[in-house]
Amino acid sequence: FGGGRTPLKLYRFRASAHKSVDACLHPCLPWVALCDQGDEVVLWDYERKETLYHLQASGVSEEWVVGSALQAAAESVPGYAGARQDQAAVPRLAGKVGSVRCVRLFDEDVHSWRQWEGRRYSRAAPRDESQVGGPGPGQARQAVARQWLAVVWEAKAAFVELATGQARQLWRADLDGKPQMTCVEMMNVHGHTVALVGCADGAARVIALPSFRPVSKLAGGHRGSILCMLPLPDARLLTGGADGSLALWDLSMMLARPGADA
Repeated sequence: FGGGRTPLKLYRFRASAHKSVDACLHPCLPWVALCDQGDEVVLWDYERKETLYHLQASGVSEEWVVGSALQAAAESVPGYAGARQDQAAVPRLAGKVGSVRCVRLFDEDVHSWRQWEGRRYSRAAPRDESQVGGPGPGQARQAVARQWLAVVWEAKAAFVELATGQARQLWRADLDGKPQMTCVEMMNVHGHTVALVGCADGAARVIALPSFRPVSKLAGGHRGSILCMLPLPDARLLTGGADGSLALWDLSMMLARPGADA
């Protein structure tokens, strides 16, 4: 077991009452995001063995629902002078969100790690792995301004800013054709952070931050649902479809021409 002289061993274990659906491991921090068939999402620190964040089956935490309700009540008072919520932050709890499908973590550490891996596995990279420098303290472990937890249910995507606990949401009804959502990724494209939501109609929607609204669509690459997505260096994205097809996309032109479909 393990394929070598040193056998694999269990490092950490977290019990759950439901079968796991998806997991995402942070490359630098001892964090793992988990979702299960109970339609719940957990951000877990496996070194301290403690839960850092928990999303309910409704798609948002109870604390966020209460906070958003109080904020909405304050905004309804005439003469309110505080900061108003944008539309993506207003809770819309009517209807069911469906089964949880995918969970991802994203911050500058994740971006730097992806860039390093891209250089490491590129054809131009030296064969000697010792010649390939790692992300280093100045890149992968730098202080980051925003850390995102992205979750997709069949009828909803939620993007939680972990520093503040504030959640943004994108509903199935907000997408053209109202397809079911299947997977999610976040990536940095030439200095701009974007989210990508794969859908059952074979297209992926490009979501702009901070509005969290679709600005472009990657269509025509698959006949079936998009099952997985892989961000690549140089603003490229690899998608895999249920029909067994792979598609490679260049997002540079998408941001240059917002609203265009590829």
